[in-house]
Amino acid sequence: MLEKAAKGPHGVQSAETVLEVLSAFIGAEPLPLMLKTIAERTQMHPAKVHRYLVSLCRLGYVEQDEATSRYRFGPSSLQLAFAALGAFDCIRLARPMMADFCHRLRSSVVLAIWNTGGPAIAIKETMPGLLTVSLVEGTVLPILRSSIGRAFGAWLLLYS
Repeated sequence: MLEKAAKGPHGVQSAETVLEVLSAFIGAEPLPLMLKTIAERTQMHPAKVHRYLVSLCRLGYVEQDEATSRYRFGPSSLQLAFAALGAFDCIRLARPMMADFCHRLRSSVVLAIWNTGGPAIAIKETMPGLLTVSLVEGTVLPILRSSIGRAFGAWLLLYS
């Protein structure tokens, strides 16, 4: 549950509630989550949580599995996450270097970062040529079936 500020400017309570519901997914296992689990993690009544989940599903921030009725992050959450990552200095620092690498190597280059689901494409700089990169920013790559995934896997083994 998010820490609420005791003093300070007034905010929008419903916005804070939405963020509490989304925060219930962070570090939760096993995913996807049952409504009951989200309600427990937010310390809210299940009916209240359900209303917020319906709205989050409509906007694509959460998805509900039709077979199990469990919830998981939706594609809009990933887009928001990558927008937030773009605000970090590492991404801003890497972006101009990527264009330089692409030009010097005369090849497409990709920067991947570790995500909870595995390595994800953060920045892609392409150069037309023999190899076309069709992956988009935000794509999560398989660890064992991609060269980027294998590189991350090797580092994980080395430093774990």
